[in-house]
Amino acid sequence: KGGGRMKHVTSIAFVLMLMAVHASAQTNCSFAWGWTMQTAQLKDNISLNYYDTGKGQPIVLLHGLGGHAAHWLQNIDGLVKAGHRVIAINLPGYGSSQPMLANDAAQQLHNYASVVQALVENLRLKKVILAGHSMGGQTAMLIALQQPKWLEKLVLAAPAGLETFTAQEAALLKQYATPAFFKQQDSATIARNVKTSFYNMPASAAALIQERNSMKSCAGFDDYCKTVSAGVAGMLGAPVADQLSQIRVPVLVLFGKQDASIPNKLLHPQLQHADVMNVALKNIPTVTAVWLEEAGHMLQWEKPADFNNALLHFIRQ
Repeated sequence: KGGGRMKHVTSIAFVLMLMAVHASAQTNCSFAWGWTMQTAQLKDNISLNYYDTGKGQPIVLLHGLGGHAAHWLQNIDGLVKAGHRVIAINLPGYGSSQPMLANDAAQQLHNYASVVQALVENLRLKKVILAGHSMGGQTAMLIALQQPKWLEKLVLAAPAGLETFTAQEAALLKQYATPAFFKQQDSATIARNVKTSFYNMPASAAALIQERNSMKSCAGFDDYCKTVSAGVAGMLGAPVADQLSQIRVPVLVLFGKQDASIPNKLLHPQLQHADVMNVALKNIPTVTAVWLEEAGHMLQWEKPADFNNALLHFIRQ
């Protein structure tokens, strides 16, 4: 019995490590991705940085838990060449964006949604294609539910929020998803978890491992760990599955067929990828589903050409 409990605890820990396999560099230890970020000063003195390039109909990109704008690095050039302005945001607490920790961590994603809306309004964007990966997908759904006038279409890449958790499961995840949990990961664990986000990790993704390891010696690392911990609570505290029928714009949902993070195989071993996709298909009024072959959770990085083709086809419909 004790051994079974220990196995269960170990499984929960592994789930949480998968939820935060990616890395972000703080202002004082930025990782060189070969681009220049811009900074916007928003309401409540929030400083948000983002990458803004290209011309045409804007596509706004939101990264996932533990991620940053460069998680779209493989996609941006192709989208720009197709005639779009692309804005990849570092959410608060990621990259050089100022941390924004809610007093109630369950409000974290709602705060992210407000900040993204503020940036879109600050940049005076119109007819926006909003795309979110994982946690960014759940944040994008929260924004869509507010029905902003500037939103034209929604793209959800392996989104969180379609899979739901019981109160007991949520409590268990939050119990282990502490800042200390993320801070104590060693190099071997980091490498293993990054690889697990891919079906067949491309050589370019090795930079994600290097970056995450480099962060451990950065002064901003504590804030980063707090931000990731708050993101877990924020996803659990902002359920959207029962509100999907209220989304009024066309939606594209993409999943990699070999996604090892969604659904959660340790808490929901019977749940299949199709079950999660069906939540969107059955509840979102106007929805298109796309499966990417030989792709894991980081599908936009692993299969950038297929991802971009699906996104651009959806935009032009």
